Parts: sequence; C-alpha cells; structure tokens
Amino acid sequence: MSLDNRPFDWGRFLVQFMFGAIFGGIFGFILAASAESATERILGVSITALLVGLVAGLWGDRFWESFRDGGLWNPFRWF
Repeated sequence: MSLDNRPFDWGRFLVQFMFGAIFGGIFGFILAASAESATERILGVSITALLVGLVAGLWGDRFWESFRDGGLWNPFRWF
C-alpha cells in the first residue's frame, strides 16, 4: 500500500494539526504586530493558527518538508 492510498488517520491528523496551529499562532503574532485594534489582532492570530493547522493536518509531512533546505521556502529553488 502506498502512502497516498492509506486510510485517514485521526491521531496523525490531530498531532499534525496541533503542531501546525502552534506554528501558525506564532506566525500570526508576527503578522498581528501591524494590526490596529485588539479585535483585528485576535482574529488574525486565530485565523492564521486555524488555517496553518488545517493545512498541516491535511498535508501532513509534505507541509513540514516544504520548510527544509530543498523545499518550497528555499529562495534559490526558483532561480
């Protein structure tokens, strides 16, 4: 059975989601520094944490591997 055909695993999803939500919350605090009101800051951090958590939970290891040296975030990959 290949990795793409395996059944959905809730335990793995929840672990990936929680780490993604923590990472998204930290990233959201950086983005919230430019917000003007407390409501915008709270919404910005919450939405960023939720979105990054969902992406990490659904994509799993592919999401985390995108941050490695040869991953999506390598600026020299595109040149």
